Amino acid sequence: MMGSEKKRALCARLRWTAGQVNAVERMVEADRYCIEPMHQLSAVRSAIGKAAEVVLRWVTCCRDKGETTMNEIAYGYGKNLADVSLDDARARMVEALATEGFGVLTEIDVKATLKKKLDVDFRPYVILGACNPKLAHRALEAEPQIGLLLPCNVVLQESGDGVVLSIANPRTMFGLVENSALDSLVGEADERLRRVLESVS
Repeated sequence: MMGSEKKRALCARLRWTAGQVNAVERMVEADRYCIEPMHQLSAVRSAIGKAAEVVLRWVTCCRDKGETTMNEIAYGYGKNLADVSLDDARARMVEALATEGFGVLTEIDVKATLKKKLDVDFRPYVILGACNPKLAHRALEAEPQIGLLLPCNVVLQESGDGVVLSIANPRTMFGLVENSALDSLVGEADERLRRVLESVS
């Protein structure tokens, strides 16, 4: 269970974020200069990211209590693997992605990057950029600027005696795009990525 103080802080952050989103909506309706809503959206993304960190720690705590099924987090899906190394979890994830047609285009070693750039120590944390070529092609045909939201990020990070896995939720990612031509594609991507996470054990 999340502590009352943390819960109040998280709810306050989420309410603030909702207010910022409403402000963006008003800007769009008023045809405000495009850079203004973009600045607001940047603040929203930052706030959601911080909220997700709180939720992720909560999910990790649940894992320690024996809950190992897939969990929905702020804008993605999460799962915990106990007694597994990050390298092993990565291999399992890459294999599971491949079964659903996803390849790994990019890989960011956050721990190594932060050590090199800032000389700070951070837990093992890897971001994989996953892409299903067929889905990506369909998305680009329907919405040329959709590349701003690609590829789909998959996160693996050590926590306690295991690894926390997270996959971005396509429905949330593409929620900014008002294009009904993407609806079926987003639904398919969501189903595939859910199966990926559910299959990793």
